[in-house]
Amino acid sequence: MTTKVGAWSVNTWRTRYALKYKGIPFTTTWLELCDVEREMIAAGAPPSGKWADGRPKYTVPTIYDSLTKEYITDCHEIARYLDKTYPDKPLLFPHNTSGLQHVFTDTMFQKVPFAFFPAILEHGFKIFNERTQAYFRETREKIFGKKLEEIWGDEAVVEKAKADGKEGLTWVEAMVKENGDNALFLLGDSPVDADFAIASVFQWIKKGYPALWEEVKGLNGGRWARFMEAMHQYEDEN
Repeated sequence: MTTKVGAWSVNTWRTRYALKYKGIPFTTTWLELCDVEREMIAAGAPPSGKWADGRPKYTVPTIYDSLTKEYITDCHEIARYLDKTYPDKPLLFPHNTSGLQHVFTDTMFQKVPFAFFPAILEHGFKIFNERTQAYFRETREKIFGKKLEEIWGDEAVVEKAKADGKEGLTWVEAMVKENGDNALFLLGDSPVDADFAIASVFQWIKKGYPALWEEVKGLNGGRWARFMEAMHQYEDEN
């Protein structure tokens, strides 16, 4: 998704990490958020679901595998596809953990990025290009039932969002520390899909609101700075 800071979307970062981890080369087609539906339909890609009114929902990430001639959409389904199609490469869901990781990731999203969202909204909005800003404003103000400025201009809401997101990270730390106090990853010495989901949230914070990342990376004894250093080798913004 095109922004002024390159790759920013949590979900697209998750698929970037997955492809890099498995050593599968890829190229990126950059799209404005407002153009996603049109371009997915033109390419013949399937919808990832339905909107509340029943219309098909087209989203990114969507990948096209030139070897199998298939389109796959939704980052969790993409990860499952990559493990099934390329089982000889490092697994994103080792030991049949797809379901367990899915539950963890859904819970983590509620506790961390969804919690932080009001605090990041203004800063993230500014990194969109003009057409996407207009689209984002129109669609999200309908969803929220209020002007974007009413959200990011409410200091109490923003401060609560920061506090709630940081509390969510303490929950994530507790889950990881089930593997030992010095553990960085959820299932042992190597990252899995859920770890890449966590890293993708940090990319979203770091690029969307750098000042907040400066706070976050030092939390929980500096764990998240160390975690992102370990994840650096799997970053790819081509």
